[in-house]
Amino acid sequence: MFQKFNLNLFVFIFTIIGNSQSSKTNNLTLSAELKDNANAVIRHKSLESEIKDYNKMVVTEHYAKIKKESIVTELEREKGDIVIENLDIKNKTNLSKPILLSYDFKLDNAVEEIGGKLYFSPLLFFGNNTNAFIQDTLVYPIDLIYPRNTKYRININLPEGYEIETTPENSKFVLNTKEGEFSYVITPNGKMIQLVVNLDLNNTLILPKGYPEFKKFMQLSSDKKAEKIVLKKIQ
Repeated sequence: MFQKFNLNLFVFIFTIIGNSQSSKTNNLTLSAELKDNANAVIRHKSLESEIKDYNKMVVTEHYAKIKKESIVTELEREKGDIVIENLDIKNKTNLSKPILLSYDFKLDNAVEEIGGKLYFSPLLFFGNNTNAFIQDTLVYPIDLIYPRNTKYRININLPEGYEIETTPENSKFVLNTKEGEFSYVITPNGKMIQLVVNLDLNNTLILPKGYPEFKKFMQLSSDKKAEKIVLKKIQ
């Protein structure tokens, strides 16, 4: 059974920075409200993305060629039961300024209610990524082109009448000392949960002999991002 569960997003920033390194930083503040309804809905307001520097020209050229409706379709792809509205793009054709992308969205079935408890992933569709590296062996090297860093900072205000039962454990995975690192740090703080997730990939060339460790590292990271928070009713 599902309950209707609203999470209002105040801030979200997406950045791509640097010529030799790509960096993405995602800041989200979520406010939860429970409704009496047989549907789980997460609503986000004022989702803002800033895209600059690396691949800026590629993104600008792509957006300049397609209609707004097509951009919405692209943004909704592989994100579950999501509806995006009020899309706004600034500086789409101005190469001297970063692209500013903003929209609202509604995500259905994001929170599951079982036995009076609420289950949801704080990373939403960001945590639903499956590991793309599924083959057992590698014949040719994989070129990631450039080092990259992806970070999520998420603050979640709990819904009235609920408290934390369990959260995922803090974790850190390292790939061959310096080639990659994934960290997941979650901190309950009264009626709020704070989460910081960071993924660094420093090695851009994955050789066949090093592929098994790389695959394991990516799978552990993917599994961790999909883990859920459990809330229970306050007695």
